[in-house]
Amino acid sequence: MAATITNQSTESVHSDESGDTSLADKGEVAEVSPRPDLLADGIYGVLKPIVDRLDKGIKGTRLSQAELHQELDRVLVDLKLIADAQPPPNDFEAHISRLANIKRRVMVAHAQLANAKERLLRVQQGIAKEVSKRKAFSEPSPLTSPATDQPPPVPVSRH
Repeated sequence: MAATITNQSTESVHSDESGDTSLADKGEVAEVSPRPDLLADGIYGVLKPIVDRLDKGIKGTRLSQAELHQELDRVLVDLKLIADAQPPPNDFEAHISRLANIKRRVMVAHAQLANAKERLLRVQQGIAKEVSKRKAFSEPSPLTSPATDQPPPVPVSRH
């Protein structure tokens, strides 16, 4: 079964049952081109529902944003009325200054404790030095004997 398709240059294209096509004039490629109006109408038909849906969504979003803006304005007015009706908050300045004073006193006490700790450490170091000096004077030196002030004899090792 052979079919013939004619392109715009009126050359005939033959197709056999295997699906192979060939031009009557060898070496040229057959170009099948539908009418531009049909292609445009097809694309328009596919894209129009999508564009319409997007347009409808955008309009809905704009409408909801306008409604939200109005609602926020109404809530703002209500909040201003509530804020004006409330008594002013308690005066916390007295409490803040009291806490600052307590903080200052705690810092002073901390500094005094740090100074006392340093002094105590110096006293302990002084006591440790004095104790080691007294031990050194009260104990006989292992290099000298107490009676003769001469070094003890060195033992001879027997190997």
